[in-house]
Amino acid sequence: WGLCDMSGNVDEWCDNLFGDKPTIKVVRGGHWFVGPLLCRSASRNGMSEKIRIDQIGFRLALVPEK
Repeated sequence: WGLCDMSGNVDEWCDNLFGDKPTIKVVRGGHWFVGPLLCRSASRNGMSEKIRIDQIGFRLALVPEK
């Protein structure tokens, strides 16, 4: 596919919880609307899993067959 670095494209939904709230999921990375300080993989935030906005997405991963 030729995709090497997707930083700054969209925030990434993660499968772990943000704190002790069961409906708040971790969002990592940065998106096209924030500054360069927040467009890094170490940037971590929490957002309700019911929210749908164009700055949050997911990343595809190709797992090689064994």
